[in-house]
Amino acid sequence: MSIYGNPVMLGGSGGGGGDIPWNDNFSVNWDFANPVNTRGQTNYSSSALIYTIDGWQLQGGDMDIVSGGIRIARYASGAAGYFMQRYSNAWTSAFVGKQMILSAVVDDTLGSFTVTMTSGQGPKGDGVFVSGVMVRIYNYGSEIAVTIDIGDDTQDHLLKGIKLEVGSVSTLARDVGGVLVFNKTMIADEERIKVASGMVRNS
Repeated sequence: MSIYGNPVMLGGSGGGGGDIPWNDNFSVNWDFANPVNTRGQTNYSSSALIYTIDGWQLQGGDMDIVSGGIRIARYASGAAGYFMQRYSNAWTSAFVGKQMILSAVVDDTLGSFTVTMTSGQGPKGDGVFVSGVMVRIYNYGSEIAVTIDIGDDTQDHLLKGIKLEVGSVSTLARDVGGVLVFNKTMIADEERIKVASGMVRNS
């Protein structure tokens, strides 16, 4: 398996006019405002590790699917909480050696960080996009995971979307009149196929 940067320009007007850039998104079920949610619950809450929307796990957290995204908070004061997507061994191997950028929209703030994926267990990169939330990439040895760590006891946070892509420039979203808009609409059936293929853990 191999992956490579393949940017395309989507026809249409961006924030300042011109075409809209888009790289392949290796985050699965990435639009939290319109998630694929086969389990059908609108609330997921647990101190233990559980599966939630398709392709995503939650531990030590309380999350609600609401208008505009996923609202998430710690399960209990002082408890570690995180929302996580874990990739299969094959995809983890394909990522190694690639320069990638992880970006996310949290509380209407777009943040990103770049990382060169390496083999071996341990953290690979992280970024604090808003106070109380850390987005990071961690290698568990045979599986790379993207996690959103909930580190704030005092408030919840709204997760809107996330993107893992090849390169050093984020193509997740753009500013249009002071509002962050995704550069592409997520197609639910494409995300279902990714989950069914075993790209990420779902059970």
